[in-house]
Amino acid sequence: MKKTWRIMVLLAFIVFSLTACIPFGRTYDSDTEEDVFRTIVQSINQEDKEILQSLFSKKALDDTENMEECIACLFRYIDNKPIKIQGTPASQISTDYENGEKIEKIQSTQEVITETGVKYKLHIVMYSEDTKNPDNVGIYILRVIEGANPSNGFKDTNPDNPGIFVPAQE
Repeated sequence: MKKTWRIMVLLAFIVFSLTACIPFGRTYDSDTEEDVFRTIVQSINQEDKEILQSLFSKKALDDTENMEECIACLFRYIDNKPIKIQGTPASQISTDYENGEKIEKIQSTQEVITETGVKYKLHIVMYSEDTKNPDNVGIYILRVIEGANPSNGFKDTNPDNPGIFVPAQE
């Protein structure tokens, strides 16, 4: 009886391990966000607008008014460089299927820290796959949050607007 019990527990563990937190038919790989965040940090540290802009989707670039000024504002806001990644990203993924088309959206937050100990959170909304509208693939939104307070300076009237957002500066 004990042997049967152990086998059943082991089988249940294997089944739950293989299915938990993984969308049906897909093996989720968190390296996508980690690579994106490494590239964002690199572009901020080097103040390289071309690298940062290349991460955004064509739709986000088309729909964002004055993306170059948004990037310059980000570089000015995080003025205590270099920054480095701290920990691993916290991510949420959603996959939608509509009429045979697949849309995969990732929301992810990564903490970064300066050499002097100032902490920021970088939050991205990105589409890793969109077979209906391929121009959506890439970062859609990048938000910077200073410190531990997620509402620090944000008066977000439309959270679906694309672009780069930093807290209001006084």
